Amino acid sequence: MPKKQTTQEFKDKGNIAHNNFYNYDKSIYVKAKQELIITCPIHGDFKQQPYVHTGQKCGCPECGLERTSQKRSFSLDDTLIECIKVHKGFYTYNNVLDYTTRSRKYNITCPIHGDFPQVIGEHMSGKGCPKCGDIRGGIKGRLSQEEVMRRIHKSHGKRYSYPNFKYINDKQVIDIVCEKHGVFLQPVGNHMKGHGCKDCARVNPSKGEIEMREFLQRHVELNHSNRNILDKKAELDIFIPKLKTAIEFNGIYFHSDKFQQSDYHLNKTTQCIEKGIKLVHIFDDEWIKNKNKVKSLLLEAIGKTENKLSVDDCEIKIVDQKEYRDFLEINYIDDFVEAENIFGLYHENELVSLISEKNKKLLFINKLNTIVDKGFEKLLENFKGEYVTTVDLRWSYGEREKALGFKVIEQTPPTYFFTKGQVRTKKEIKGYNKIYDCGTLKLSNLL
Repeated sequence: MPKKQTTQEFKDKGNIAHNNFYNYDKSIYVKAKQELIITCPIHGDFKQQPYVHTGQKCGCPECGLERTSQKRSFSLDDTLIECIKVHKGFYTYNNVLDYTTRSRKYNITCPIHGDFPQVIGEHMSGKGCPKCGDIRGGIKGRLSQEEVMRRIHKSHGKRYSYPNFKYINDKQVIDIVCEKHGVFLQPVGNHMKGHGCKDCARVNPSKGEIEMREFLQRHVELNHSNRNILDKKAELDIFIPKLKTAIEFNGIYFHSDKFQQSDYHLNKTTQCIEKGIKLVHIFDDEWIKNKNKVKSLLLEAIGKTENKLSVDDCEIKIVDQKEYRDFLEINYIDDFVEAENIFGLYHENELVSLISEKNKKLLFINKLNTIVDKGFEKLLENFKGEYVTTVDLRWSYGEREKALGFKVIEQTPPTYFFTKGQVRTKKEIKGYNKIYDCGTLKLSNLL
């Protein structure tokens, strides 16, 4: 079996392939086709697969675009003459300054609606003022009020009412009244296609939510779809009264920014904290793709972890990189975290818990369905001085860390993933929605 390439070996190959042009301080090599961060001295950070960067000698995409545009450059006079010809002198171009290429956006002036940004090459091909286009399209293809209502009733029957609705176009956002959940906003076009009240959609839980509920019911008594705890009758999918613990099963489509604000999940968590309730958020793709990991985290959250060990029955050893990588692959729900110093607790020669460190940042992980009593405390003895650890507010409020003297030094705002269907990724993809988490807590052991 060939030896796995290290991060340093990748950096060396990158410097040879690109004549020391790029900076690799943020590059962490995992495998040949997993993107990493490379820094261009001109355009900053970009992501690229290692084998593409070193094997195919591809570099910064923006540098490549600039080189291509320079090869295809046209003079400003030629470009403006063509624009005037195509649009018959309708627009003016006094703001087309610092012209370099037809692939860039410039401010073009419409005599009706004023300035608008547009790629000059697209403008030369006939594209014009978007507001003028909306007006022309609306007049040409606009449906009658009667036809719109016919289509709405075909999709929804008499389920909703539409006070003061007067149709303008499909993008128009209107007030729709649901007899169960009140007023909600939605574009007319989406509503005609069958989109309705998102709260009604939650009344009938998904297959994944039902599976998760049935799993939990084997361990605790619970109620579901609880609307009596949070403000404005916001729903908690699962609530366990005896433990004051709630669980949200968040579908990545209906919980994306197409339907929810960026602080939607954090607001629920904040309300629960104020009411002394622990709230756990699960994205539905996690249940589908990492069910065993989610089950282990849920059992820990409700105090029903199956295997409970004493630290006195364990032995501390240094963990090598391969065993560390394998352990994270099986037991850690998030992306791989590179580490320099790793210590593990072994029970009967099996790794059951570990702590890793790099740049004074700590990560603590247990084997699935396993807790080592006072294990985190024991492993911390290997690190002297000030260290920082981070907890995901979707899963934890940092109780374990606070019990050992860690103090919160920062709460980061929610971050987002890009999502479409059952895909959720940190990589930006055009046309995908965003779904936000709850942010994180950063804690330090010395203040």
